[in-house]
Amino acid sequence: MKLSELAAQTGARCNASDADIEIEGAAGLDQAELGQVTFLSNPRYTSRVNITGASAIYVGEDTEVARGDIAVLRAKDPYLTFARALELFHQPPRYAPGVHPTAVVHSTAKLGAHAHIGPYVVINENVEPCLGHSISSSSSHTSPSESEKSACEHRSASA
Repeated sequence: MKLSELAAQTGARCNASDADIEIEGAAGLDQAELGQVTFLSNPRYTSRVNITGASAIYVGEDTEVARGDIAVLRAKDPYLTFARALELFHQPPRYAPGVHPTAVVHSTAKLGAHAHIGPYVVINENVEPCLGHSISSSSSHTSPSESEKSACEHRSASA
């Protein structure tokens, strides 16, 4: 994605001269490589800007960046805008709806039409996962608490 598009989607500003730089991912200052964006929100880590491999960096509105070879994305809250970038580049996997043949689902469980129940999952009695919920064998599923029911109802109503 072009840097200008990333800036627009995360609520940041970039120089027009950097607008066409391609960004393919996001990582921390120490882990970022060419083609990735990183961030600096704590001045304590300013020296690490000099050694990051990132192509672009989110910084505060008034933060000075001494390097001329890194594109600067200015934001009111660099940490928040970086978190938005992470969401753009690291989408959770999406699974097809259905129940895997090795899953065991109690007859009183109420599954949404778009639920995905993975291999070796056991769904106990009266369990009612949220619509579109994906359940893997690494999680435990029992009857939801009142707050969980409320959260599912809220998500269903806003979908």
